Amino acid sequence: MSMWTVRCYAMILYNNSVVAVKEKIGNFDIIKFPGGGVKQGEGLINAVKREVEEELGIVIGSPWQLVYVNHFFVPSAFRKDKEVIAVYYAFEVNNQIIDELGAEKIRDVKFAFSVSKSVLLVPLLPEMVELFLIPTDRMAFINLLKMVRQ
Repeated sequence: MSMWTVRCYAMILYNNSVVAVKEKIGNFDIIKFPGGGVKQGEGLINAVKREVEEELGIVIGSPWQLVYVNHFFVPSAFRKDKEVIAVYYAFEVNNQIIDELGAEKIRDVKFAFSVSKSVLLVPLLPEMVELFLIPTDRMAFINLLKMVRQ
């Protein structure tokens, strides 16, 4: 490993669910949290807000809460010489933000694999962790469950 990359993700909370997106990465459909890479000089919160606006077309504000930072080695799936540091923040949103996403874009999680690209509302239930194949997403979801139960 000669380099590392920082990626940040939004866990958008709404109505006892969290917003996720289904994307095709290579030949695989995966469910992940909206987010991506931090640009130099940008800062984590600004990066996650920019990524959400780019991916979902909505503007999220404050307050936010740090949910998870990975504490184990994660190699980049795209560049073998990079290690990934993933940071997850939770944001609570209201009906207006969800309305801006548009009802036609939001799918109930049971339809997750029936459409090519979806915005999903994933219920905050322990068994839903199985939807997330990326190890850092799984750990972040588990931490989020602990936080909302406190």
